Amino acid sequence: MHYALALQGLQLAIVWVTMRSAQTVLACTVCMIAMITGELPCIRGSAPTPRSSTSDMPDRASFRAVLGSFIVGWTADRLTFSALLSPPALSHTPARSLVWSSVPGQPFLRVASVNFSAPEYQGVFFVSTDQRWSSETLSVDYWRQPSDNSVLIAGQLGVGGAMFNYSLLLSETGAGTLHFNASVAIAGRPTPTLLSQPNCLSLVFASEPTEAIFGMGSSYTDLNLKGRAVPVITSEQGVGRGLQPVTLALNTFEHGAGGNWHTTYTPIPHYVSSRNVSFYLTNSEYSVFNFTEADATAVSVMDLLPAAGHISAAGAVLAASSPLDLIELYANYSGRMPPLPEWMAANGAIVGMEGGTASIRTKVAQLQAAQVPVAGLWVQDWTGVRQDSFGKRLLWNWEVDEQ
Repeated sequence: MHYALALQGLQLAIVWVTMRSAQTVLACTVCMIAMITGELPCIRGSAPTPRSSTSDMPDRASFRAVLGSFIVGWTADRLTFSALLSPPALSHTPARSLVWSSVPGQPFLRVASVNFSAPEYQGVFFVSTDQRWSSETLSVDYWRQPSDNSVLIAGQLGVGGAMFNYSLLLSETGAGTLHFNASVAIAGRPTPTLLSQPNCLSLVFASEPTEAIFGMGSSYTDLNLKGRAVPVITSEQGVGRGLQPVTLALNTFEHGAGGNWHTTYTPIPHYVSSRNVSFYLTNSEYSVFNFTEADATAVSVMDLLPAAGHISAAGAVLAASSPLDLIELYANYSGRMPPLPEWMAANGAIVGMEGGTASIRTKVAQLQAAQVPVAGLWVQDWTGVRQDSFGKRLLWNWEVDEQ
């Protein structure tokens, strides 16, 4: 039977779905409780101790795989990634550092079924989630190294008598970069005991109470996101974004126009930790990074349209000796902004203005008279404006208003 499970795990590894990351997803301003917490139910609650079954592994209770600069290890209840980092200043010896670890006694993957809805009004999405069920157990039944720089782990996630086959492929693609692709087979489900298809996959791993979390895109509320649950979804940012009483008034009377602490035009599923570790997703689906627990982080992906009967989550864990090095590693994936053109770099400021042609020409003349170097203008209302009950709004028709 264990041999059959091993073959099942190997077959699962053949089907991988490559997800492109998107800086822009569907918009969100979450309906009150969900808006404030930003949580997905499948990442909440306690988790039973995972089971480790005997299998065709070289060591039935544990394994250790060297993937370039990384070492991946499994013991009875813990998965770990360690990395050989560049030597710190005043030292010539590279340091072996624990980069990533599952929470001892808890599954590192969970699959769940969530009732998800996101009605929209003028660029604001009211996201609500309601968990139906979540997996409770995890087994590691099989592992092998398809190449010198990769390892495939396979097993099962269990809930209510139902078992879901999963696979986790880890691949080092360069010093300090360990890619992951987690996939759970959902074909042929649900079972009579579950009644609903799974559509949420979570990775759960250890954190520290003093760990600081930075990033997740453009944000204006918290620098350190430890203690927050951050949804990754593009939205109208809102007027107020938590500042009271304006936010409450606009959310109540203008259909969520006040936003909240996390609403942003530019969410990015990537963070840098004070431990000199970084993590990012390449999925484009709605996701939530939950940093609210003192000793654990959970990253959940909603997959409402699973491809080929699988739910997948993919991305990378990065390890380096400094935050700057981590950003450089991330830029290998995201790309680097080219240098500014000469006309911008050498000729002065780009000034934001509005108010119509005559008003802008007057302001430019004042700047020139004061010998302020101006390289260009950013004119928000070039399409024209309109008045409504909310106030002054752009026409958004992308046609030049000659006035």
